[in-house]
Order: sequence, then C-alpha cells, then structure tokens
Amino acid sequence: MSTDRVLITPEAKTAITNIQSIINGGLEQTVTSLKTNGEHLATPTVWDGGLAGNFREQVWPDCKSALDKTTTALNELHQQLQKIYSQIMQAGGNAA
Repeated sequence: MSTDRVLITPEAKTAITNIQSIINGGLEQTVTSLKTNGEHLATPTVWDGGLAGNFREQVWPDCKSALDKTTTALNELHQQLQKIYSQIMQAGGNAA
C-alpha cells in the first residue's frame, strides 16, 4: 500500500514520546529483573518443596518464555517507532 500522505500530529508525537519514555524509563529493566528473580526461584538450592517444584517445572518456563518475548517485542517497538518517526519527519510530516 503506497500513499503520498505524510502526517504526524502533536498527539502522535506525544504518544511516541510517551511509549519511548516508558520503555527507556525502566520497563525493560523491570522485565529483566523479573527474569533474574524468577531464575533464582527456579533453582532448587534456593527454593524447593512441592509448590516450589511446580513453579520450577510448570509455571516458570511459561513465564520466562513470555518475558523473553516481551523483551524482544519492546526492543522491536522502540526501533520501529524511531525509524517511522524519523522517516515521517524527513518527508515533511512535521506540518500537521
């Protein structure tokens, strides 16, 4: 789909800035911290027993996978927003 329209409204600029601030402001670090702490709890020498074993074998693998996907998605979102914003501004999108 090709179009000649190039537009970035003040609302779009604000939304892009807000998303990037959230990502840069600690969301990615929070996800990393969750993974680190989850890995500690998944270690039998740190935490063990019936429910701890259930966490290690069933709960944590799914959660870790979801957190890994979240980190990848956040990085991709950040990169795409930067790329799109730059291209729109270069094409004259700063004239709403």
